[in-house]
Amino acid sequence: MIDAIRYGLAGNQSSVRQLAARYLRRPPTGIEDVEAFREALGQLLVAAAGQTGSLRQSAATLPVDVESALPLMLDTAEAPHVTPVLNPDDSEKVLAFIREQRDAGLLQAAGIAPARTLLLIGPPGVGKSITARYIASELRLPALSLDLAALMSSYLGRTGQNLRRALDYARTTQCVLFLDEFDALAKHRTDDSDVGELKRIVNVLLLELERWPSESILIAATNHPELLDRAVERRFDAIVVLGMPAVAVREAIIASRLAESARTLDAGLVHAVAVATEGWTGSDLERLTRLAVRREVLEAVPLDAAMAHEAIGLLSSKGLNQEESRSAFCAVAVKHGGMSQREVGRLIGVSHPTVARLVRHWRVREGGDPGDGQ
Repeated sequence: MIDAIRYGLAGNQSSVRQLAARYLRRPPTGIEDVEAFREALGQLLVAAAGQTGSLRQSAATLPVDVESALPLMLDTAEAPHVTPVLNPDDSEKVLAFIREQRDAGLLQAAGIAPARTLLLIGPPGVGKSITARYIASELRLPALSLDLAALMSSYLGRTGQNLRRALDYARTTQCVLFLDEFDALAKHRTDDSDVGELKRIVNVLLLELERWPSESILIAATNHPELLDRAVERRFDAIVVLGMPAVAVREAIIASRLAESARTLDAGLVHAVAVATEGWTGSDLERLTRLAVRREVLEAVPLDAAMAHEAIGLLSSKGLNQEESRSAFCAVAVKHGGMSQREVGRLIGVSHPTVARLVRHWRVREGGDPGDGQ
């Protein structure tokens, strides 16, 4: 195991660094000499942290956990730049926050402090992390993300010290600091399941949010706003709730992600897939397009057929069985995509009478008139 970790660290794999840090605190089962394992692992982490040749210059200046020598923050500036595709109201709120930062001088001249902190709320996959990176990119600021794996420590008081060290760094460095899974740090102080240290962490956050400087931006994100301490939530200058993407937004996400691979699809098929994927997040749709393009390349099949088959497969994974997912896709493609039964049959490799049967099946399932399947 040590050799595998050494290989991963030599390749500067952040996932391996995080795994090694967790093993340092809680060694995996089956290790005979735990102390020797920890000593060897600690030496590897310290050596990896000191390798400046393969690490970015800025990473060397980031604050680190004393125990593991891992940076408490990750520089996400090199992550692929992706413009979030959000519901119109959500997008306008994000753009308004960006405009306020750009016009901070006007606000300050009028005696008004610009927004410094932003809380993003929404279910997993709606684009909170992408939105934070987008804001940093638009404001041309370094993008830093708090690394919870490195931050959390089993030693009493160490987690709070790590948090304060990371926040102090971000306060004195013009940047956008992103705190993902914010509810893990800012839970209700009345939660009896948490130890006293986590309640002290909330007090640290309250103080930092109150005095956060206008030169830097702090963005936090949570999937569970109900878990946040009410006092923490009130400290944010702006709150944006990112909703599940509407049909038109789902179409735009599919089209934009395909465009990244220099590919397009018939608008009717894109609309059919968007309608069939009600309740899907942007992350779900990105996965769908990625799988479709991969199938097209590896199996040398037309992209439209690949998209149809992947959509059906993922619909099945969402709770529909294979027959139901095929029926749902056929019904939507015929009714909303403007596609003929023969076109749909060609996409999924069945005859057009089979498509008609599947459409009727779906209409019956949904409590409608089976009609003739047209």
